[in-house]
Amino acid sequence: MYSGLQGTIKAITALLSVLFIMACTARAPVQEMSDARQAVAAADEIGAQQYYPELLDEATLRLESAEKNMQQKIYWAAKRDADAAKNFAIDALLSTRRRLEADTVENTP
Repeated sequence: MYSGLQGTIKAITALLSVLFIMACTARAPVQEMSDARQAVAAADEIGAQQYYPELLDEATLRLESAEKNMQQKIYWAAKRDADAAKNFAIDALLSTRRRLEADTVENTP
């Protein structure tokens, strides 16, 4: 009876040790946050709000969510939201750039 119980206790102890190590190694997604901020700023600077406001707005909302998650130390969610913010911002940036280039070509004699 004790050998089965001892095996279960060892398995639970091992599992808890792994979970503890994983929790201790979680790191703040500082680079992801920086990348997202830079992408949102670049999209805003090129004028994405005028041409693709829905993409830039979504990027901004995701960045704000990432910042809240960082403050609460929910790093996995902060990384997820920062990555999404960066992707929406890049979509806004590239779409705006294509639109501006097309407008330039149309207006060139």
